[in-house]
Amino acid sequence: MIFIAAIVFFYTLYSYFAGFARPGWSSLMISMWFIGGMIMISLGIVGEYVGKNLLRNKKDAQDLLLRNS
Repeated sequence: MIFIAAIVFFYTLYSYFAGFARPGWSSLMISMWFIGGMIMISLGIVGEYVGKNLLRNKKDAQDLLLRNS
């Protein structure tokens, strides 16, 4: 995903400086890819947090069952 975003970023800059892009297109593309990347990073962080808590809670429940039986 980061590789594709970097390619789009450089293509957007090239289009802007070469004069191929319409006004506003470059800033829209760069900001859209930047915000999309931030959302993906945030989802990854939340996923790691939820996954670690799920594994920890599953282990705690197994320990509780083994101690009580």
